[in-house]
Amino acid sequence: DFAWFPRVVVIAEENSEATILEHQVSTDVEALICPVTEITAGQSARLKYLTVQELGPRVWQLASQISDIGRDAHVAVSHVAFGGGYARARIDTRMVGSGATGDIGAVYFGRKDTTLDFRTFQKHDAPHTNSNLLFKGAVDDRSRAIYTGMIRIEPDAGDVVAYQTNRNLKLSDEAWAESVPNLEIENNDVKCSHASAVGPVDADQRFYLESRGVPSEVAEALVVRGFFAEVLEDLPIPSIGIKTLERISELLSLEGVSL
Repeated sequence: DFAWFPRVVVIAEENSEATILEHQVSTDVEALICPVTEITAGQSARLKYLTVQELGPRVWQLASQISDIGRDAHVAVSHVAFGGGYARARIDTRMVGSGATGDIGAVYFGRKDTTLDFRTFQKHDAPHTNSNLLFKGAVDDRSRAIYTGMIRIEPDAGDVVAYQTNRNLKLSDEAWAESVPNLEIENNDVKCSHASAVGPVDADQRFYLESRGVPSEVAEALVVRGFFAEVLEDLPIPSIGIKTLERISELLSLEGVSL
């Protein structure tokens, strides 16, 4: 048994550009991991940060990621999560300079007794800023997924565009998902929305495939696979998107199926 407290500090200076991959993986050990990631993007910086979480079923994770995005800078953070007995990630994205843009994306797949808990905060401190969040997840077996999101627009942050979307698929009767989006808007000059959904695989999409001779189990798995495509296509490292899709296909028993 052990505890691990890693800390990553990223400072993207003015006009810099970088893509960073953080891969969290463990063996079958009982452990606590509390990673902290601090990102600061200077004026006109461009940063893409991808976190892949594949922890063992006896690992508890309490993760924190904070991004401060400066004037005309763009930070895109992406998360892929498959593991952990209980894995919680708090993701703060703060637009602190005029013209700042923050994109937040996630793909997660819970199975067995995993609990995946995401808490996101999109905070607009400056005017003329943008943020867009898209989280998509699936829960199978007895797993649980929790999403709690907040968009906060400060009084001086006019001309802001902010979106927040979370969608979840329930793949078994014992699986459970909860989605709680929130808005706090202190300025009228904004374009802002949130959306959330929890439900089973779309019956019409499944029927469409079945009507063309696709077996029922394969049809459902293909719909789930397609459900994630929108987020996977935007991952900053294409090879990780391909590997994530392969992992999802493996979990859905689609290995060897001609697509």
